[in-house]
Amino acid sequence: SYGDRIRVNDFVLAAGSRRIAVDGVIDPRGQQAFKVSIDSLRLLGISQFLGLGELDGELNGSVDLGGPARTPELTAGWDVDLRSRGDAIGTAQGRVEWRGDGLKLEASVSPSKGDSLWVKGRFPLVLSLPGSGSAGGLVTRISGGELALDAVGREIDISKVRALLDREKARDLKGKLSVDAHARGTLDAPRLSGDVTLRDGRIRIPSLGATYEGSARLRLQGQEVQLAQARIEAGKGRMDLSGSVRLDAFPTAAFDLTSQLREFRVASTEELR
Repeated sequence: SYGDRIRVNDFVLAAGSRRIAVDGVIDPRGQQAFKVSIDSLRLLGISQFLGLGELDGELNGSVDLGGPARTPELTAGWDVDLRSRGDAIGTAQGRVEWRGDGLKLEASVSPSKGDSLWVKGRFPLVLSLPGSGSAGGLVTRISGGELALDAVGREIDISKVRALLDREKARDLKGKLSVDAHARGTLDAPRLSGDVTLRDGRIRIPSLGATYEGSARLRLQGQEVQLAQARIEAGKGRMDLSGSVRLDAFPTAAFDLTSQLREFRVASTEELR
């Protein structure tokens, strides 16, 4: 039923062991009690509908919304096992807790081989439902709230992601990604530290008839993301990049970037060379 509030009474969509269940009420002027549960949902049909090619796998997850509309509490978790064209890609897992003291996140992405990328954070943001009478919007900042975000992963093989790419648009994705990135302070004045490095990167774009190879290193310091080293090679030439991106107040950014190109092969096809 739909009106001043939304109510779903024991909706279940099932096929064998695969199941989606929804139950509860969302009331912008009252109390919330809404749950979604997903068991062994296969992703292939959804991926093809969204134009993601042969991405397949299974999703297990849940969402639980409760509490008053002005300060509802949201808990969500997910566990995804991904594969494409019969090959295992990896898994993605995570959990979100959104309460009156902010948003807490723990998540990981684990390729079928190699190290995982772990993300853990706390964001000074509160959730309020539209129509609840809250002065802010759906998401508002906690004044003076502390930011804490950590992302860590070593020598992550990004070639495992190429199964997700449309082969007509991009092929031969390779590279090793290392992340040791941290953020503290506030959203208005974040304090960054750490490094993000990509080495032995490679991608081929069939429509341009060109292959690009390169490496890059980002240094996080204070409120800046510094491009300490970046070079992309194509054909017999190269592109060198340098500069920085300054986060004055998230998500506002100021860019100061420079690129120098020397015989850089942009494209090599019958139509464009």
